[in-house]
Amino acid sequence: MASEEKRKSDFAIFAQTLFEEGDLIEFRLKRHKGTGRVLSFWFRFWDVPRQFARLRQLNGQGFHVWAGVLPRTRRGKRASACAPGRCLWSDFDRATLADVISRIAAASMPAPTLTVFSGHGIHVYWRLHEPAAPARLSELVHDLAARLGSDPSVDDPA
Repeated sequence: MASEEKRKSDFAIFAQTLFEEGDLIEFRLKRHKGTGRVLSFWFRFWDVPRQFARLRQLNGQGFHVWAGVLPRTRRGKRASACAPGRCLWSDFDRATLADVISRIAAASMPAPTLTVFSGHGIHVYWRLHEPAAPARLSELVHDLAARLGSDPSVDDPA
C-alpha cells in the first residue's frame, strides 16, 4: 500500500476507534511556529475520510493537527460541548513504543485498542464497552496518567 494510502487508512481506523456514525468531531490546528492562533474545524463522522487530504495539506503547511477525543454535542471549545466518550487515553511525550508497552504492562493494564505515533511521542487509546460522561473520563484519564507516568495535562475533556 502506498504511504499516503496507508496514512489515510490509519486515519480512518483512528476515527472508527474513537467515534461512531453521526458524531460531531473537533479538529484543532495550531502553527508549528508563529502566531499561536488555533483554528478549529468540526466534521461529522461520515465526513472525516473526505477531510483527510485537507488536514494533511494544512499539516504540510506547518500546522499541528489534533482531534478531540470526545464527540461534541455542538461546535464549541469548552468541556460543556463534549458528549460522552468511548475511550480512555494517555499521552507519552518523547517515549519509545517499548517504554510505553513496558509501563502499561507494569501497571497491569490491557493492551491499548489503538496506538498512535504523534511525531513527539505516543498516544494510546482504550475503547470502552459503554460511553462515559466527560467529567468521569477526565477523572479516569487523570488517574491513568498518574498510574502510567504519562502526560497529566491531557485530562481536559475538550
